[in-house]
Amino acid sequence: MPGHHEYDDPGAKGYFAFFGKPAWYAYDIGLGWRGYALNSLVPLANQLAWLRSDLAAHRGASVVATWADPRWSSGVKHGNDPAVQPLLDAFAGHSGVVLNGHEHNYERFAPVAGLRQFVVGTGGSSSYPFGAPVAGSQFRLTGVPGVLLLRLLSAGHYTWRFLDVAGAARDSGSG
Repeated sequence: MPGHHEYDDPGAKGYFAFFGKPAWYAYDIGLGWRGYALNSLVPLANQLAWLRSDLAAHRGASVVATWADPRWSSGVKHGNDPAVQPLLDAFAGHSGVVLNGHEHNYERFAPVAGLRQFVVGTGGSSSYPFGAPVAGSQFRLTGVPGVLLLRLLSAGHYTWRFLDVAGAARDSGSG
């Protein structure tokens, strides 16, 4: 999914030329999971119509959804983005995980309506600070480059570990 840095190139031309994907798409993961690569940087109306139709065709699937702007964030650089709430609303009745970036830190949230949001903006060279924790924030980490290892088990069940660049687990759990 393209993020703000990809759109530094007008229309994210380089991203789309390299990956050859549309602005949003879905894919079957297996084990009762379906992935959604969404784009919070374009108008949402057409994307939402497509998303609702695809979700209706995959009613029993758990979801892993990715897009740039987090709905909730305790970060002070960008913070919460209520404009993406319609994306979350479309997933009503589904369980799973939402992965966002944009804020250059790591934050894990308690599940809301069956979806747990992670902000994982820790792959770059800069880090952004946190303000006061927003409602639902369960774990926060800044200044630590790393990755989120997400292991999908049976439908609706998963484990996670946030690993720093040395491979040490800084956060872990299951859902």
